[in-house]
Amino acid sequence: MLSFLGSGRAEAHPLHSVKSATAWLAALPALDVMARAQLAIEALEHLREKPATIDHAAAHALLHVDRALGPDRRKLARQLVERSALGNAVQERIWKANIELVTGLVAAYEAVLGTALDPERYAAWKALVPSLTVRVLHHYTSDAKLRVGNHEAWIPARWRSLHRIYVRATELGIDRLHVSVGDGTPGAHHRTIEREYICALLLHLLGSGNLSAAQIDWATGQVRGCSSRLKLTTAPAGDDDFVVDLTADRGLERGSVGRSGPALRFLDTTPMIACFDAVINAERAALDADNMTGVVARERVGVLEKMRIAMSTNALGEMRSEPREACEVPARVRVGLAAIHHLRKEHDVADEDDPGDNVIELRPLRQAAYPRSSWPRPAAAPASDTLCATLAVGDHTIWQVTDRSASGLRIVAQGELAPGRALGALIAVRQSDIARWRLGITRRLKRLSAGKTEIGVSLIADHFKAVRLRPKRAGVKGSGMEVEGLDTAMLGSPIDALYLPPPSRHHKPVLAKSVILPAADYSAGRELILTTPRSIYTVALRSVVEQRGDWCWAALSIIAKEARAARTAAGASAAAAASSAGEAPTLAPS
Repeated sequence: MLSFLGSGRAEAHPLHSVKSATAWLAALPALDVMARAQLAIEALEHLREKPATIDHAAAHALLHVDRALGPDRRKLARQLVERSALGNAVQERIWKANIELVTGLVAAYEAVLGTALDPERYAAWKALVPSLTVRVLHHYTSDAKLRVGNHEAWIPARWRSLHRIYVRATELGIDRLHVSVGDGTPGAHHRTIEREYICALLLHLLGSGNLSAAQIDWATGQVRGCSSRLKLTTAPAGDDDFVVDLTADRGLERGSVGRSGPALRFLDTTPMIACFDAVINAERAALDADNMTGVVARERVGVLEKMRIAMSTNALGEMRSEPREACEVPARVRVGLAAIHHLRKEHDVADEDDPGDNVIELRPLRQAAYPRSSWPRPAAAPASDTLCATLAVGDHTIWQVTDRSASGLRIVAQGELAPGRALGALIAVRQSDIARWRLGITRRLKRLSAGKTEIGVSLIADHFKAVRLRPKRAGVKGSGMEVEGLDTAMLGSPIDALYLPPPSRHHKPVLAKSVILPAADYSAGRELILTTPRSIYTVALRSVVEQRGDWCWAALSIIAKEARAARTAAGASAAAAASSAGEAPTLAPS
């Protein structure tokens, strides 16, 4: 299949003509999208390395292959979104295939444009240049989506290449020419060079690090759909317009006051913000639905509100809810529900219950006090529950708090992270100058350089406890055997959770008792058994405060409370009666 790579004949490679490209596409593996992408990358590289073979036939072949590979790119993008939360080697391989295919297409189009824009050849290529330019800018936008979704920034050379393509189009007067690319995607016949260029610029405004790859993928469609009325101008419409310097190595910047020059272009995003508002109103109509539609609508409204702040011409995106102070404080970090539960399990001690019937302090059982407990000790936290397997248990000076307030922290981490798993993950932080661990959620990620990442943490609790919950088994009869005052035959597998006493969270405090548990174990109204050294509680899960892919933060209420001493005494009496009757005694703690 790759014999064309070693052939000396120009017509041997698949991008020699539309006919050869069609035959080559038909020979590709029909179902293996990764293999198809790899073969396409090699073919595109071959075209880029052989500029002497580029002619009109090769350009048409490239456009044909680009259209034919559209479904493959969409499948790879969908696979990337579906696996973005896993943060494993497979996800990394899919991301690499995506980025290499897009980069290969960009390089191939730039090679063809290099030939087409040659002054001596331009007259013959004039009709093809708009389509070629639209497609290369479209792939620049795809590259921006992938990089932003992976919390990466463009290198300066990438920005210079983007600006150079747009400047050349404006010089030729084709920047606002409507081009039909015929790739079957919505709005294809309305595309212009200017619009594709604006989309690439706008996507980088979403690189604040508070959106996941799946959210960035959905947001890209909203940017494309709502940016049709945007225009780049040589003079600002207002003092807060975005501005881009076509000779610089960066993108859009907010604020055009006092700036002028032939290389500057200004962008008023007001029409796009109005479009966002219309979409927000439409999505809010589904928020009252008590089903999956309401959940999806709620998430989309949240994404659109973040997009609105990031892309508005005013400075809303720079507002902070709490005063912050700069600092340089080493910290210890644990990430993931399992790792944090294990951490608190080791630190918490089982104290007395609070005397009030309506206020409880939830604590784990002491294994030493009840050596015959049937609840196994939790295993050590797996490496996948941390941002980096070595960092989570290594030297705490690797994590540095550089900015903090009453409600949040900015942490710089040294080492490779898994952004898909880290964004929205539970995180426990203990700063070197503060004795206690504090619980938070990672809201923002930004790669500063190779092996160095900035993490924004929203703090939700200064005090929290590790607890274990036991679900009731419906329709199961008791065995008559009690362990620690409980008939374990009627209980399901234990659930490791974190209890947050009220109030939790500085911003919009949660005044109810709440618990964080695995998302798969949550259902509204579910009744669970929770034990403390002196009491046995029946609690019910209530409304969701916040939910992510693998954990759920929910309010809880106490349905019943029973003193463990009473249960133990009753069990001892039953054991004595059974012994006198010659029956097996009921187990009770020693």
